[in-house]
Amino acid sequence: MAEMLYMKVADNIIERIQNGALQVNAKLSERKLAAEYEVSRTVIREAIKLLNEKGLVHTIYGKGSYVNIPDDKALISKFEDAMDISQVEQEDVVEARELLEIAMSKLILQRVNERDIQVLEELYENMENCMDDGRTYVDYDAKFHLAMSICTHNRVLSIMTGTLNNMANRELLLKSREVRSRANKEHKKIIEALKAQNEKGLLDAIGVHIRCIRSHIGEE
Repeated sequence: MAEMLYMKVADNIIERIQNGALQVNAKLSERKLAAEYEVSRTVIREAIKLLNEKGLVHTIYGKGSYVNIPDDKALISKFEDAMDISQVEQEDVVEARELLEIAMSKLILQRVNERDIQVLEELYENMENCMDDGRTYVDYDAKFHLAMSICTHNRVLSIMTGTLNNMANRELLLKSREVRSRANKEHKKIIEALKAQNEKGLLDAIGVHIRCIRSHIGEE
């Protein structure tokens, strides 16, 4: 009964966060909540602990607990952690990326704007300029693919593809300048297809890029 009680309190607080009754950074007083829900402060502490685990509350030692709305980076990290715990194979990651990126291509072409393309071009140039620095290149490569998903202007798709992007094994990109050079040529074709609003060209460029990634699996 006690377990169900704190879960019910937590669910109600989540509902209040979702409907805006509790705003970001609002302080959660154990005393006030205990009186409001007519439960003990122990029940409230357990409810807040559960909300902390969900990322909807953050607690500062000595100050209290506050409402928190996870940003996209935090959501991607949580999703990625859950997938890692499940020991997802790289083959599955690449396959999911391929299906998702191809499915997103039409939406990207419909919604991409000049600023989106400018960001992609800047990332491409950064990768060209650090071709001899594998670690820096890999960081920019991850940002490029995240920027691609952001072109959908759909937060859920960005989070999903951002997670798969973070889970991708980029060991060969890190080690091989030849692989980095080839990958960036493929990035350029993606950008050119976007600028030309060429759906077939974009699908072809994404397909080539994904096939290249798939060919690296097992070679690390």
